[in-house]
Amino acid sequence: MRKILMSALILVFVSATAFANGGSDTQTRHGDLDGLNRDLCKNVSAKAKVHENGARFTVIATGCTPGHVITLWTFGFPDPTMPPSFILNCGGSVVLPNGKFETICDVPKGTIENCEGCAQVLAEGMMGNPKNMGFLIDMLTHNELVPERVLSQIRTVNTCGADMCETVTLIHFPPPSNP
Repeated sequence: MRKILMSALILVFVSATAFANGGSDTQTRHGDLDGLNRDLCKNVSAKAKVHENGARFTVIATGCTPGHVITLWTFGFPDPTMPPSFILNCGGSVVLPNGKFETICDVPKGTIENCEGCAQVLAEGMMGNPKNMGFLIDMLTHNELVPERVLSQIRTVNTCGADMCETVTLIHFPPPSNP
């Protein structure tokens, strides 16, 4: 009886741990930085949780200019030799007084298109099987927050235009070699 109870407890613990980690079907990918501009942020780290229904990207930066607006633009690549299947603004925030920036952006599987009140979509398209896709995030700074334009700075800035934004870094999330 004691062995059965102990086996059951171990099974519950292993199942709970797998569930807490997103299940065994979730890929964890760490972003590779390309060209970090240390004048804009000193350190950037990024990871992705990719599963059958989409992808969640977590980006954390330190040593950034307090009060600046930073946005993330996600590009999806079903095939690295082809143009991106979609481009969208999936997150943005204001750098805290201590120089820290942190945001999460979610990209769902399916059709990526413009919609009322949604993130800015620069290229509509489709995300097929996220676990077979590669992703690129363009991390941009839009300089100081302008309170009257906060929503346009964070969610609808279109290719930087009047904001004179700069690239902090590009973050690559290549597809797994054996999806």
